[in-house]
Amino acid sequence: MKVTLSLIAVFLSFCLGLKNLDTPSGTVIDRSKEKLLLRLIEQCKVKNPFRYQNLIIFPIVVSNESDTRYLTFEESVNNGFLEIRELKNSQVNKVRVQNRSKYYIFGLAGELILGAKQDRMLKEDVLIPPFSRWIEIPVYCTEHGRWTEQTKTFQSRGLIASGLLRARAKMTESQAEVWDGVGQVQAELDVKAPTKAFKEVYEAPNVKDQSQPYLKELLPIPKRAKNTIGVIVGVGDEIICADLFANHSLFERLWEKLLRSYVIDALSKPSADGISLDQASDFLKSVKKASFTQLHTVGAGRLIRIDRNVSSGSALIFNNDIVHLDLFPSLITDPKH
Repeated sequence: MKVTLSLIAVFLSFCLGLKNLDTPSGTVIDRSKEKLLLRLIEQCKVKNPFRYQNLIIFPIVVSNESDTRYLTFEESVNNGFLEIRELKNSQVNKVRVQNRSKYYIFGLAGELILGAKQDRMLKEDVLIPPFSRWIEIPVYCTEHGRWTEQTKTFQSRGLIASGLLRARAKMTESQAEVWDGVGQVQAELDVKAPTKAFKEVYEAPNVKDQSQPYLKELLPIPKRAKNTIGVIVGVGDEIICADLFANHSLFERLWEKLLRSYVIDALSKPSADGISLDQASDFLKSVKKASFTQLHTVGAGRLIRIDRNVSSGSALIFNNDIVHLDLFPSLITDPKH
């Protein structure tokens, strides 16, 4: 019976993959997906912020949330459910993954995968279906000075690119801009990295020391509001990003690595006056007047691009779940800013 169920899951995952491959990129999405996005924004409430020095975190809460359990890349790799390898012909901007579990595995755009011939980060959100075939997923390189094999498979250590680097990658879709962004963060934080790997930012002693007070103060946020599904993040007087997830469980399991990435932004920018609750709420509500287009995704679900003159981002939708929605101010996604 278990074998039969596994075979059925493999067949359904394969069919789902074929369906997505046939989806045109850059087309206007159907009205049901648009309504789902707008309904989520309408239900969200932005709460009073938690602060530490120049980092401001506004929790986003909802009264109803999805009960679907999604595994993270980190959980899946560490439990042997997900294998990530170089392509057989080794390409910088693609890797291949295979899900051996019965769960849907969510990969967050900007998440770092380490080792193999070169560290990478996921280019876009991706949802790997259960018992999948090998799937090629798009990535950016975050280590400019190495192309030698360290490990056979990629590892996940729970690290994400900073919010500003995620924004820069999403807006420009340029590997060169990603490398420039990595170099900029390392220069601002005085991090010396022989292979220019972004992970060295997290491992630098000065960054670790400066990060600890932020983490101590802000890590408890998910415990203080049970219905929190995401946050709006400000550094000084600028909004950096918003991240929303399908449910509190997924948000809570991703929170520590998200917070660490926000701290990198805070350490990279000087202190300034803060942003208000109204400013944070208006930023999230800007989605209501955005245009939406459907993008190609190699995994399950639908990937939607969000465009507005004041903000841009994307949403990964699976069935009736917004698995993840990210949003960045258009100003900070301009690499000249």
